[in-house]
Amino acid sequence: MPSASADQEAKMNKRGMESTLVTIALFVVFALLILIATGRFVYFVLFQSAETICEQSVVQSGLAGVPDFKCEAKYDTLKRVDLSAKGSLDEAVKRELSDRMYVCWKKTGKGLVDPYKNSYELKSLFTGPSVTNVYLICDVIDFKDIPKFSGLMYWDALNKPNQGKVTYFDYLYNRRPTADELTEFGLMKDTYDTSQRYAIAWKYSRSGGNKTNSIVLVPYSQLAGSSAELFSTAYFDILMN
Repeated sequence: MPSASADQEAKMNKRGMESTLVTIALFVVFALLILIATGRFVYFVLFQSAETICEQSVVQSGLAGVPDFKCEAKYDTLKRVDLSAKGSLDEAVKRELSDRMYVCWKKTGKGLVDPYKNSYELKSLFTGPSVTNVYLICDVIDFKDIPKFSGLMYWDALNKPNQGKVTYFDYLYNRRPTADELTEFGLMKDTYDTSQRYAIAWKYSRSGGNKTNSIVLVPYSQLAGSSAELFSTAYFDILMN
């Protein structure tokens, strides 16, 4: 029969082992949390850096008057299974696209930058009465198990970004829509066929000395003509229609 001291020592050893196991388990959990947090931080830094580099290159191009962008189009697939978890599918799709359009507008200078005014390659195309459109692509998007949707412009005129103070329309056009425009948007048949690939792009339009800027969501096929490829590089997509 074991002595009282031996029994007490066994209990102490058991408690010590349990304490060690708990410590190891806590260490493993803590290490996993650190890895997860670090991974998210690295992703955030890389994403922010890419976005910042692009934005700065657009500003520098504007100062020089010659396009020298350090931007890459982001290719992505919007999936029903992911967006459905955020509530109404129609609402989630429109918010996701509108958020991306706002980011594109911010990266390309919010309509205040002119990176083409001294471009030798494009100068001859901007003369005369015809309008020349140049596109810098921010996002190329495919859809999976998402039905056709419509009314994006009207939705943008009524909804704000999360933590935003004005609507998406206000951000993208630097003004509020008029009452007549709101009525027109509500009647628009702007249907998006999700069986197609779409592009979110900064559209720079110029005819002579007149220029306009906007962010567009258009079928990618519209920007993929033979003339467009002449202005594509491995570092950024700049397409002409």
